[in-house]
Amino acid sequence: MTLKRIALLLLGLPAVLLLALVVWAAVFFDADALRPRVAAEAERATGRALTIAGPLRIVLWPRPSVSAEGLALANLPGGSRPEMLTIRRAEAEVALWPLLRGKVELARLRLVGADLLLENQNWVFSPAARPPGRDTAPSPAAARSGSFAVGEVVLEDARIAMDGQTATIPRLVLRDAAGGVTLAGQIETHGLALEANAQGGRLAPLLAGLPEPWPLKAEVTGPGLAAGFEGSLSKGLTGVARLRLDRLSRLAPLRPGLPEAEGVEAELRLAGSAPGALRLSVAGLPIGPARAEQLVLAADGLAAPLGGTGQLRMGAGVLQARFTGGPLARFLPGAAPDTWPMRLEAEGEGLTLAASGALPKSGGLPAVEVALRAADLGAAGQRFGLPLPALHAMTLHGISTPLPDGRLQLSQFALASTEGDVAGDGVLTLGVVPRVAAQLTSRRLDVAAMTLAVARAPAPAPAPGPASPPVPPPLPARSNRVIPDLPLPVGRLKDLLLAADVTWKAGEVLSQGETYRDIDLHLVLGGGKLLLEPFDLTLPAGRAALRVEADATATPPRLGVRLRSDRLDSAALADALGMARRLAGPLEVDLDLAGPGEDLRRFLAGGSGHVGLAMVGGRLERSALAGLPPELVSLLLPGGMPAEGVALRCTALRLRVGEGAARIETLLIDGDLGQLGGGGGIGLADESLNLRLLPDVHIGQVNLRAPFTIVGTLSVPRLGQVDSAGAAGGALGALLSLQRTPDRRLTELAQGLSGGGPALPECAPALMAARGGREGPAPGPRPARPSAAPAAGTPADPLPASPQDLLRGLFGR
Repeated sequence: MTLKRIALLLLGLPAVLLLALVVWAAVFFDADALRPRVAAEAERATGRALTIAGPLRIVLWPRPSVSAEGLALANLPGGSRPEMLTIRRAEAEVALWPLLRGKVELARLRLVGADLLLENQNWVFSPAARPPGRDTAPSPAAARSGSFAVGEVVLEDARIAMDGQTATIPRLVLRDAAGGVTLAGQIETHGLALEANAQGGRLAPLLAGLPEPWPLKAEVTGPGLAAGFEGSLSKGLTGVARLRLDRLSRLAPLRPGLPEAEGVEAELRLAGSAPGALRLSVAGLPIGPARAEQLVLAADGLAAPLGGTGQLRMGAGVLQARFTGGPLARFLPGAAPDTWPMRLEAEGEGLTLAASGALPKSGGLPAVEVALRAADLGAAGQRFGLPLPALHAMTLHGISTPLPDGRLQLSQFALASTEGDVAGDGVLTLGVVPRVAAQLTSRRLDVAAMTLAVARAPAPAPAPGPASPPVPPPLPARSNRVIPDLPLPVGRLKDLLLAADVTWKAGEVLSQGETYRDIDLHLVLGGGKLLLEPFDLTLPAGRAALRVEADATATPPRLGVRLRSDRLDSAALADALGMARRLAGPLEVDLDLAGPGEDLRRFLAGGSGHVGLAMVGGRLERSALAGLPPELVSLLLPGGMPAEGVALRCTALRLRVGEGAARIETLLIDGDLGQLGGGGGIGLADESLNLRLLPDVHIGQVNLRAPFTIVGTLSVPRLGQVDSAGAAGGALGALLSLQRTPDRRLTELAQGLSGGGPALPECAPALMAARGGREGPAPGPRPARPSAAPAAGTPADPLPASPQDLLRGLFGR
């Protein structure tokens, strides 16, 4: 046998033997018989039972491989499900020649349908103790002979669940090559489709315990977001972690309720997994109608102070802000409790703001001291588009301190400006419906000077090119009602998320040219109800007391108003109510009404109570007769209305309101031209009139009385029945008033025709009735009117003998 044949025999014999072994294994070897042994080894290594429900197959040619189906690793006792891990199919390809040398090298490991549940630290295993006589650790030679390597790991259709959250992995591939480890795949969670990529060193040093730093670069990207790390792994991570988001709401599927921050970037430096310098920047953050921009928070480390800058933009106004805080290490788990100081400063548009405080050791809200200065608060408000009062040289100071029961104590509150001041203390209770209780005082307030200044939006630019003229909106239907359909905001109390108990005492308040003093106010608000009692103030000529009670919980809402005033400027009151000035003078008011609080019409039509008006002196303006029919004016004032109005001695009116009507209990107007009294009522639902008036007008030496009725409505009053004799006497009296020396007998005739009806009362009893029985100022008895009878000893003029003489006598010629 030649040497060549011997060499071929030596080389071919192992191949033949290997081929024979493969054929024998394929024919006679039963891999399923190894399932119990594989399960036992897995349970010894993990302390958990391994179940292989499907077949176990071993293939030796062309490449050795092992496959199994239906694998399940048991969970800890008491887990949410029996299995911690299930795998639908597992395939492992083993490199042959390294295996013959005692090295296990998986060329490819493929796991299909893996379902992993992580809970209650079930990833911590408890290997079973080895039987006596066996070494607990292999020798170095055995370790080298049993070394392990993986060329490629493929995950397909995998699922991972933890803390109620689930992530799916459609496909993930890890490869270990000469250049190092690479990872690429897709991860889907909470509707986010993410791409994962990573590069690192070789896998062997990682499995051997990282004797040297292991380079690592990883990144996860998705629509509008990117998170990554670049550095090394050795006893922790060392490097830089970064996060970029075009808007923070991208993470809303992971954590709902995140603010709509834009352009978010975060950077954290790590050294052995210990946090180092950090930086967070936000390009924009909407805050209600405002917008925070260029926000930056940074610290050189967890033990270093935190600092920040940014700006707040609202309308055309901008505030530049600075923030300082204590070290973030205070918030780490296990850190010793300590106070955490913080301070915020802002400046711009003539405003200077400073707020400082400290988080307490026990946690909770901090005590905060706030100081604000404004050269012109109204002008700043216009820049910011806010309706702020026009306060000049304003300073504001206050301290908010948390109380043990969770409320906030507001102390040392003080606002001072050129226009006035407010100071006091209070308590704020936070909750779904915040509640404030405060006691406020003011020395002086100029309300007129504190008018709200509102920024006006610029007019839109005209559209280019010719355009058709805009169609004017239809004119609102003209109402024939006098009582306005004015909505009353009582129903809104039910939706008001605020409760209050506030008292306010003011020494002097200036409004509309008047000075009001000694104001005493108490407001209680909450649960859909409001009570304003008392609201007392001293007017320029007297004292007024107001009480308002509203209940939005009733069906329909209810409103009650009570007002009593010694003297009110009737002209200013008409201006405040948007009504024409008909009276001028000091008006006493005794009003007590309660009714539905939906709108003014329903309030009056469905209300009950009384209205009393009393005035001593004053004047009846010419506008008082505007809109009245001419025939009615001629009955009231046969001689016409003087240009300067009519001087009054007294005015008394008492109305009883109820059952949809206002009925006259007392009516007296007493002036230079005579008196006016009467009765009847006004239908408040339809504004119908049913009045009987008795004028007692004095013209020259004639007293005229012509009772009549007024019907129709408030908007269209009509003259009803007229006493014919009184009307004839009134006409004759008006004619006689034009004569310099009226005829005595015609004067007596006019007096007789118009002198019917009861005499009208004097001012004093009528005023007392209007005041509800209270005494008050009243003019003296009415001066006696000049008699039409001739003086004693003067003979009566004879009757004219002819019509010419009659006319001559009528015109005094």
